[in-house]
Amino acid sequence: MNSQNQEHQRAELAQIILDEMYQLVGILDVNGVNLESNQTSLDAAGIKREEVIGKYFWDTPWWPDSLRGKLKAAVQKAATGEFVRFEIENKVKDGTIYVDFSLKPVRNAEGIVQYIIPEGRDITLRKKAEDELEKAYTLLKKQEEELRIAHARSEKALLLSEERLKLATETAQLGFWDLSLDKRILFCDPMALEMFDIPSESFSGKIETVYERIHEADREKVEQLVEESIKKGTLFNVEHRVNWRDGSIHYILEKGRSVYSSNGQPTRFIGVTLDVTEKKMTELSLETRFRELADSMPQIVFVNSKDGAPLYFNEKWFTYTGLKTAPLNMEGWAKVIHPDDYSSFRSKIESAAEHTVRPWELAFRLKRKDGVYRWHLGRAVAAFNEKQEVIRWYATLTDIDDQKKVQLELSKAVDVRDEFLSIASHELKTPLTSLKLQLEMQERRLGSSKYESELKSTKMSSRQVDRITRLIDDMLDVSRITSGKMAMKVEECSLNEIVSEVHARLNAQAEAAKCIVTLKFCEEVRGYWDRFRLEQVVTNLYTNAIKYAQGGPVTILVRKVKNQAILSVQDKGLGISLENQSRIFGQFERAANKNEISGLGLGLYISQQIVEMHKGSIRVESELGKGANFIVELPLQSY
Repeated sequence: MNSQNQEHQRAELAQIILDEMYQLVGILDVNGVNLESNQTSLDAAGIKREEVIGKYFWDTPWWPDSLRGKLKAAVQKAATGEFVRFEIENKVKDGTIYVDFSLKPVRNAEGIVQYIIPEGRDITLRKKAEDELEKAYTLLKKQEEELRIAHARSEKALLLSEERLKLATETAQLGFWDLSLDKRILFCDPMALEMFDIPSESFSGKIETVYERIHEADREKVEQLVEESIKKGTLFNVEHRVNWRDGSIHYILEKGRSVYSSNGQPTRFIGVTLDVTEKKMTELSLETRFRELADSMPQIVFVNSKDGAPLYFNEKWFTYTGLKTAPLNMEGWAKVIHPDDYSSFRSKIESAAEHTVRPWELAFRLKRKDGVYRWHLGRAVAAFNEKQEVIRWYATLTDIDDQKKVQLELSKAVDVRDEFLSIASHELKTPLTSLKLQLEMQERRLGSSKYESELKSTKMSSRQVDRITRLIDDMLDVSRITSGKMAMKVEECSLNEIVSEVHARLNAQAEAAKCIVTLKFCEEVRGYWDRFRLEQVVTNLYTNAIKYAQGGPVTILVRKVKNQAILSVQDKGLGISLENQSRIFGQFERAANKNEISGLGLGLYISQQIVEMHKGSIRVESELGKGANFIVELPLQSY
């Protein structure tokens, strides 16, 4: 199977995985345009893919008008690199859902945000349970106050309040308990006893009886939280497991608080219980689906705790490494990572645990079960709690060994090409230099007017030699730029002098093109630049202007704004359409038809690279038919 088919299958698999995810997931570009959405999100709203792809995320049919402004602001914030998270209420085809919504920026290796991942988790069941619990708890507090007042008034009012409380808890499917702190006697209503699977007829009021029902792994934590809440007066809020007599495990959510006497001493500890087994089973089902999804992926998938301790590895890990166990710590990784790469891998894991929440990426060699090391690209993203603290990392390891080999071969090919260009340019320029010298000598010999025709032909030949020499230099510069070998020799120099010297050298060419070139110097502008390279930029812009001016005037302006040198080369010629203004700075690109204007289209590309090497910028302002203005901005001291 060739690499194209593999890439196609990976793309299809990625789409399948995206569509099979339980939560709502998509991909946006940094402007907020929706690039992809999984099937779950489309099905939730009953819409089709074509209704959302290519549209701004906040303008899609998912959202009502009331949410569009908030979503737009959130996407813009995420595009700056900030993780955004909030809850939203939204109407879908089956009613109203609550979504835990987040926008995660995805950066490239340079740390620049390239994509934004919108993710929504349906928390409707949890929200409704929490709302019901909160309502019941609020009602409980209200009834508690009524109970206190009623107790002061009469026993009859107390009984009435208790009946109301009973009705409220039964309606909300809540259990109620009341612990007397002086005698340590616990009252539990029938629903609370049912949740703990304790027969009401055998319950003696001992809190130890309830503790015995709590799962042994949760028991100590619950006891500690009860005592801490009583002692400090804090809210008691815990979710734990309960062992039923039939061997099943149930999940209980409890909330409670202390009740104080008039002298400020806690006398009772009251609270409510809610059976959240169904919600918990849903969460566990999601975890199962995650494991099934991870096992079906071609990459190695693993989950780390915040401090780097491994929590989970998918099946691909075991089939690739041939190991029967996953690494328990960093030393376990040392057995499968190439010794030359282990230090950087360990440093990446440890630094992620210490101070960063940004996704990390690292390439390293991983040993296959046959002992062969293959290059893998590791990528990891963080999961957060409600306080936006990192709680774990989800990571994938993708085999990139074949790509590495291709890159190595390409690198070798580029080196061979650069060496060839260097040798070829040298061999070509040697006879050209000799030919140029002979043509100059012949020009001097044909100086009289009677040889005007021969002199004109000689000058034309000389110009062609200059043109070929310049093309060779441009090709060699492109090779140096792409291979990162273009050297800079920075010295103090005058931009005014550079422009004047280029004008003196090329003014004859401008006059031949019937262009009047005007120089304007507002002041002396000096800076630390590579004089030779900056002269290339001015030459390229100068010749470009007289080429496209079509006999019209050209104005070159040099000025200084704060710590920036500004060079402006303006013509009144053909102009450049808006869609071509960014394209012309590419290799072999020109705005005009190649049959109308000669050249390889390398001048602006080389100029832009040189300007950027000086930490400056170059841009064009133009309208079609109204000429063009090329503006170069250079810091006075770029190094």
